[in-house]
Amino acid sequence: MTSPPGSPNSTFDRFRLAAIKTAWLGRRLAFGCKWTPRGVQAAALARKEAAALKHSCVQETHITIALGHLGDGFAAERLKFLGFQYERSLAQAREILGTGSVAMESIAIPYSDRAKRVFSLARRLSLRDGLHYFGTDHLFLALLQTPEELLKQLLEQKGLALTEFRTETEASYREALNHSLLHPGSKPSAQL
Repeated sequence: MTSPPGSPNSTFDRFRLAAIKTAWLGRRLAFGCKWTPRGVQAAALARKEAAALKHSCVQETHITIALGHLGDGFAAERLKFLGFQYERSLAQAREILGTGSVAMESIAIPYSDRAKRVFSLARRLSLRDGLHYFGTDHLFLALLQTPEELLKQLLEQKGLALTEFRTETEASYREALNHSLLHPGSKPSAQL
């Protein structure tokens, strides 16, 4: 005997609940990557950089500055190799983006569509590697896919071609990732 629709034991409600759980599980599997603490820190720092420059949204340039400003890790090492210096990069960002006129708290500043694409690509890169987290290394690899103006300027100043630098960086990342997967307790040469 079946219960009427709307009662807690009806077959309809059980199927509906199963469908909701299945949809939730599918979303969790599709978007289940978690941010690493350093990734969260980089995203928050990018917002602070946007607030300091009085911009109305966080852009890719702010993410690049935040990754370099963190000072350690894979992304920061690669940016240092390119000659990243925080103060000089802020000046370059002012030249590229200008100084805005919006005074907002950093937590209220939204991310631009391009910044959201960087986060989405970073998530996809981490899933491609079979990881359930993404952080500064994936953010930097995502920025290299479609570099913004500051990153292009750093590459030009160093005299490097984007494709060669991207290939070299991905090889270095893979080596560090493989080392950390094979030897979980030891530190690789380039931190992830």
